[in-house]
Amino acid sequence: MATTYNGDHMKTHVRLCSLLCFLIGATSPLLAQTYIDTFDDGSRSDGNPSSWVTTTASNLTVVYDSGLNSYALSASGGNGLYYGTTLPTAFSLSTTSVLTLSLDFRLTGLQQFRIGLCNNAGSALPATDSASLGTSAYQAIYLDIGADSYTAPTQIKYQVNGDGGLNGNLFFGTDRIFGSTLTTSGTLGTTVHNLKMTVQLSSSTTALMNLYLDSVLVDTQTLSTTTLQSLIGANGVTSLMVLIPGQTGASGDVLLDNISITVPEPSVALLLVSSCVFLVLGRSRRFLLSKPSECTVSMS
Repeated sequence: MATTYNGDHMKTHVRLCSLLCFLIGATSPLLAQTYIDTFDDGSRSDGNPSSWVTTTASNLTVVYDSGLNSYALSASGGNGLYYGTTLPTAFSLSTTSVLTLSLDFRLTGLQQFRIGLCNNAGSALPATDSASLGTSAYQAIYLDIGADSYTAPTQIKYQVNGDGGLNGNLFFGTDRIFGSTLTTSGTLGTTVHNLKMTVQLSSSTTALMNLYLDSVLVDTQTLSTTTLQSLIGANGVTSLMVLIPGQTGASGDVLLDNISITVPEPSVALLLVSSCVFLVLGRSRRFLLSKPSECTVSMS
């Protein structure tokens, strides 16, 4: 004895579910928070809501760099040159997502730079170049990379740090909240490198920050969620800032390109897919219960 059902309507529901799941999957990147700056138009604005501003305009330009084979943000000279941009939206953290900062860079000499994800207490950076940039009470989680000693360039420093901005000088003061002193033998040279930092709330009490250089993990910081949230604040990450220390012995330029910040939200897409599946299952079950006349039983 075999029992068969007329499943045309159920197949239609399954096809609809497949289509919806495909559309959700195809559009899921739109659910993420994303900021990208490629400087392809050759200017500091690059079509973003906020231009890059700096303490010294003559030391920050956008140039075509043959090493990067594209336009890049170029910083040269200056002692304590700050520059940054207000992000189009505040980037927040949760236990279901990972914040990623990624960029390509090239050093043309013995240089060092610090790049940070900042909390400006919800305020935007100055709209135009300002000598006070970097001296306000900003807070940040930041990377420190480059020549650890300008007289011994083979020692390269990779650090992940936190600065509370308590002494009014971001990245450059004595109030570093956390950080390592990690050096490794080798040299960055003048070739192109990729730098990536990921920040994740591993749990309600623990945060994890990883630093990758050319896809290789070079530094890890584990800290309390309270410490991390004290730096990025309730407003989240609101700006991106860079410092070229320009200490004695430094030379060459720092070129940055393809700067991106992303916070994907896969949990949202997963919720939509799950809702779709449950909807189809519910419809199919109701269909079978309400259409007994379309079910046939054959005897053999």
